[in-house]
Amino acid sequence: MADTFPWPEGKRFALSLSFDDARASCLDHGIPLLNTHGVKATFYVLPHPVEEHLESWRAAAEAGHEMGNHTASHPCSANFHWISPDRRTEDWTLPQMETDLDEATVALQRLLDVTPRSFAYPCGNTTVGRGEQAHSYIPAIAKRFVCGRLFKSEGPVDPATADLSAVFGVDMDERDYADLVPYLDQARERSTWLVLAGHDMCLDKRQGVRRETLEALCVLADGDAWVAPVADVADHILAHRQVML
Repeated sequence: MADTFPWPEGKRFALSLSFDDARASCLDHGIPLLNTHGVKATFYVLPHPVEEHLESWRAAAEAGHEMGNHTASHPCSANFHWISPDRRTEDWTLPQMETDLDEATVALQRLLDVTPRSFAYPCGNTTVGRGEQAHSYIPAIAKRFVCGRLFKSEGPVDPATADLSAVFGVDMDERDYADLVPYLDQARERSTWLVLAGHDMCLDKRQGVRRETLEALCVLADGDAWVAPVADVADHILAHRQVML
């Protein structure tokens, strides 16, 4: 575990704010708040909702927010009652998942003129298939992206040793800022990288990041946190690892 890691600007730790699914509240409430504070975040978007609000998502990308891959069809485990039969990862194959990943990338290139550089695993699931026929698709992410983000993880990411294809993502939905302070303190103490993950923005609802929480996180950029998009932090980590070889 790193005692001190050379983060930019002499910052003590890194913090990334990420939001999944391209929900309308990101455009209506969240991105304007981020822009007010000069904070850049990562949005793991789906092609269909992007197309529905195309000009607004283009503006967000042009403003410097990262647009990441979240698959084309958002497949998840059959354990989620809302997943349609055709999107159950237990019934998918690796080629099927790889096709879905690539379709999403092509769509975002067409819609937003960006090539996604990082990925968020839908529902945090990393396998396809069942039982002895189950396979991890983490290698497929490693081939395509600089970083892959998990969900509902338990803590920060060690920049010295972490597998960047499967970095921890801590859930910030429905949480007060005080609930996140222990994670922030751990990242600060150990000079690591905290990746926070949410969905709706500035809404006090299920799968919503509360406005007060988001504002408090943005303010950290004025202190000892390097607040940057996921791919930017991953790039910095990889560059440092290369120097240390």
